[in-house]
Amino acid sequence: MEDFEFRIESWFLQHEKAVTNFLTYYMGHRDVEDLVQDTFIRALKSMDQFKGEASPKTWLLRIARNTAIDSLR
Repeated sequence: MEDFEFRIESWFLQHEKAVTNFLTYYMGHRDVEDLVQDTFIRALKSMDQFKGEASPKTWLLRIARNTAIDSLR
């Protein structure tokens, strides 16, 4: 788990702005900070499912999209 935490922290530093921008675009001008946090929490919990077939950014944006959809339900 420690390796996953290090990796997700690195990805957060690299891709947080892209995830925030995506969620802002997807959700409108709502406050998306909680959704960004939820996205990275979900990513951490799902790290064992990341196979590297897509880039980390693509994977995170897919999680962000699913997080946004779930929040609208």
